[in-house]
Formats: sequence, structure tokens, C-alpha cells
Amino acid sequence: YVPAFAQLALRVDLFIAGSGLVRDELVDLWGVEPDRVEVVHEFTRIGAVGPVMPAGQGAMLHVGASGTAHWRKGDDLFIQLALHMRKHHPTVPVHFTWVGFMSHRQQGILEGDLRKTGLGDHVRFIGATQDPQDTYTSFDLFALTSREDPFPLVCIEVGMLGRPICFDKATGTAEVLNQGGGQVVPYLDVGAMADAIAAYHHDRSRLQRDGERAKELFSRFTPELQCPAIHACLLRAC
Repeated sequence: YVPAFAQLALRVDLFIAGSGLVRDELVDLWGVEPDRVEVVHEFTRIGAVGPVMPAGQGAMLHVGASGTAHWRKGDDLFIQLALHMRKHHPTVPVHFTWVGFMSHRQQGILEGDLRKTGLGDHVRFIGATQDPQDTYTSFDLFALTSREDPFPLVCIEVGMLGRPICFDKATGTAEVLNQGGGQVVPYLDVGAMADAIAAYHHDRSRLQRDGERAKELFSRFTPELQCPAIHACLLRAC
């Protein structure tokens, strides 16, 4: 959205990128020298977190997503994911919930899609909520269907709760999940994402192990740990 960004970038002493993905975009697409970019992952806080307790073997899986309903966030892909689950994994009991703001126009589009696909009983778009962590806690898995998302705060939050899957090449969250704690599937491959959900359904012990690993990995993305890194970048720029 920044006009004449390439020219503006020449006047910037130091970029702070929210993820390695953003750093790579600055270097590869905009010609910013690598030594003018520092990565400091984004950060947030959540309320008290208990142990990861996935649903028992064979119980219905609750798959969640969150964000403003928009093409970047992949609300349409979330519906495609549910369609793929119904077609290719019909014996897996699963329902889907999306949390986040919807314009009236987008709400009409989504409601029309759910009506025409017959998914209205399996997929819900519940809009924005006052305290989304309550809903996040009810998820067994979190499906990040974003097409582009530098390092979304919601993934830190659900990661701290132990529940992520995401697309490769779409989000910096993959940098964390490649160390364990979830699944990274090929870009826009809702079939692979559905297969990952089905695999977790059949192996709840793996779901619990990956959830605990996600909590461990995402626990470092807090203001107490990341703000000093930003401060160090500012000192360097000065």
C-alpha cells in the first residue's frame, strides 16, 4: 500500500520484519540489502492456559479459523476445506468454526455458499467476539487458510493453546511449525490440509504431542521477550 516503495526503501536505515517470510520478500522482491533487515517475530499475550486436552479417540473434531473474512485470510478456502473433508473423509466427524469480522456483503456471500453446498450444519461463521480465547480453547485444531499473513497474532494465540496447521509460502507461522507442533501443507492445497486433519482424527496421541510442542514453540512470542529485541534494533538504527 506504500506508494513508490522501492524509492522509499532506499531512505530506510533498518527494516524490522515480523517474520523470515517478510524479510525474504523485502530482499528478493524489493532489493533491500540483507544487512538492513532484522527479523523480530510478532508477539502477544493470552490468558491462563491449561494442559492440551484433545477430544477422545473417535470424538468429533472441532476445527477453527479466525480473521476478518477476506480473500487474504482464505474464508473461501475454509469452505473448500470442509467440502473436501465431506467428500474424501466422510467418516471423520468434524465441524468448523470461523471467528472474525464480516462485512454484510461478505456475510451474504458466505451464507449463500453454505446454503448451496449444504454445509450449513457443519460450518459456522460466528463473526467477531468479545473474548475469542474462549472459542479458541474449544478448538481441537486451528486451520490457517491464509493466502498471505506475515506472522498472524491469532496463530501465536492458538499456538500457545496448542492448535495449528497452515499453508507453506503463505505465512511466517510455517517457520515455527517446521520445528514441530503442527503441520505445514503445500500452498492452497486444501486436500493436503484435509488429509492432515483426518490423520489427527485417527491419531489423537499425535494431536496431543503436537499441541504440547506448539505451546512450547510459541511461548517465546511475548512482549517480555520480543520487545527487547525491537529495542536493540532501534539502537542499531541510531
